[in-house]
Amino acid sequence: MPQYKSFQEYLRVNYLEVMQKSFKKFIINEMNEETNGMYNFTIAIINNFEIIGVKFTKSELEKVEFDVFLSVEYVVGYGIENPIFKSGTHHLFSCHFKGSFRDGFVLAEKKIEKINRRPFLERITKNLVHVIDKEKMELYATKFLKYYCPEALKKPMPLDLTKILNDKGVTWRSSPLTSGVFCKIYFADDIAEVYGKNQKPETVEIKRGTILINTIKANERGDGALRNTIVHEAVHWFYHNNYFGLRHLLNNKLTCAICYKSEHQIEDEDIKWMESQARSLAPKILLPKKMFLKKFKEEFKLQMKIAKNLEQLTGKKRESDILQNTIISIAEFFEVSKVSVKYRLIELGYVAADGVINYNCEARRYYNTYKFNVKKLGDHQTFHISKESYLSLIEKDETISRAIREKQLIYTNGLLVINHPKYFENDKLTQYAINHVDECCIIVNVKSDSKQFKDYIAKFTLCSGGSSKVEAQINEEQLAFLLAQMDENIIHFEKNKKDLPSDIGDLVEWHINKKDVSYEWVAEHCDLTAVTVRKLRSGKIDDMKPLTFIKFAIGMRLSYPYARDLLNKAGINIERVSKQNGVLITLISSFPRLGLAKSYKVLKINNQENYLKLTKRYINKYVLQKTR
Repeated sequence: MPQYKSFQEYLRVNYLEVMQKSFKKFIINEMNEETNGMYNFTIAIINNFEIIGVKFTKSELEKVEFDVFLSVEYVVGYGIENPIFKSGTHHLFSCHFKGSFRDGFVLAEKKIEKINRRPFLERITKNLVHVIDKEKMELYATKFLKYYCPEALKKPMPLDLTKILNDKGVTWRSSPLTSGVFCKIYFADDIAEVYGKNQKPETVEIKRGTILINTIKANERGDGALRNTIVHEAVHWFYHNNYFGLRHLLNNKLTCAICYKSEHQIEDEDIKWMESQARSLAPKILLPKKMFLKKFKEEFKLQMKIAKNLEQLTGKKRESDILQNTIISIAEFFEVSKVSVKYRLIELGYVAADGVINYNCEARRYYNTYKFNVKKLGDHQTFHISKESYLSLIEKDETISRAIREKQLIYTNGLLVINHPKYFENDKLTQYAINHVDECCIIVNVKSDSKQFKDYIAKFTLCSGGSSKVEAQINEEQLAFLLAQMDENIIHFEKNKKDLPSDIGDLVEWHINKKDVSYEWVAEHCDLTAVTVRKLRSGKIDDMKPLTFIKFAIGMRLSYPYARDLLNKAGINIERVSKQNGVLITLISSFPRLGLAKSYKVLKINNQENYLKLTKRYINKYVLQKTR
């Protein structure tokens, strides 16, 4: 098969005569219609016939349709013995083809059409790579199953991959692929090395639709991951066949798609998108939404019943095992990995699954399950931190590194927990901590370093399509809050809490008396007016802004627990999400008892000093004069 520089060149070489013949018929008929048959045009001569672009309009399995845009210079003539020609004309046209890259194309029914303007042409392959919004992934998984195994959409069942794929021409074999390659799928016949009898490599003819799998990687990752890999490749076959068909048409040496261990080995953006789609769709196909949830509910009820019976027999509650046992049972039923089941549940809104099936590679066992308030965990967040991520955090995050060195934080059970007797005692998590992880453990924001791979779940169900590097980043505001909890100030607060007045006016007076300062001193050091201080003391706070109380708390150098107590009794909800609130929470929790001047300097380093809205009088007296 010859090689072509572009699809336009392929069309010129193979379909130019067909297009010109169709064009001549079209233009003769058009001219006769325009003149009402007055001249009876019978001749068309083409002086220039140029393909200016191609746009694919339909791509489904191996069938494609596309428009070819033409720039044509021509003349038409009438008469038989001495034909008379009308002057040359230059127009833009389009012709519509349909067929397949394997079997060729034919002009569709509408054939040639005149167009008014030169079309805006996109990248030639754009419409051969499906654009799938995250919200539509379930629909695309359903479409796949309707074609290969519609019964899986009607009742929970493990997919019989051999039967459903082989019936559609997709097979797989083990192969001694290089270490960086998980697998290949062939879109054209070729010759390749596979494992034959007695697991000895042999070179054989490979038919299109054949998947070659890296046997070593398959054995390392287990049967569940192997099935995920096979479906991943089948997604390429079903949704990306035409893209690779075009590549082979232009260059017959490109017979297969190679799925690498890392997407950094892939430079083509189209292929990156297709890898992302295949990774996301594979677990959705193996665990179709409705039937998966149906099976989950049934199994969860069964595990609850088993746990209740065990409690009656042993007197011990095993609530923490219910979800984990449910996931294990479902994984066995659908013949997938436990991790795939876990993150499929999270993807479908069952956030509590974050606390189970967290694997400890060093100990070769799962960490103890934990519970938390599911409302505390947002999208792309988790409490679990792998050992690899933990070591990376220590290296990159100075705040975490310092907190670890100073024993403020402890890494245990795959969690970063604050070192407080309520949560960590006798070198292990307390039972209370295990059941209330959101109170005492760091939340991690899961981030990928690749802009192309933003699907959260795909990062945890990686199969043969490479992987995007997942990076754990600490949620700074929550970290500051947790560290403040275990500060010595909280012990002081707990001792005095019962003596704190509930009335905001009396509470302000309590703090002033405790510090043994005058109202004038408070006004000066908190950047408030004397009138405002008197109003605070009398409890007349209806017209006061939250920042007034924050400045009072910082100026009086209240520790974080006392500052929060003050804000709560003033009816101020600083937890409401906003950039300003986030900055102020971090300030009063991470840098307690600095005073206004030093707090201003801390903010100024990050160009955030305006959040305190200090008066020019205060700045001139306490801040700028000392920082020049």
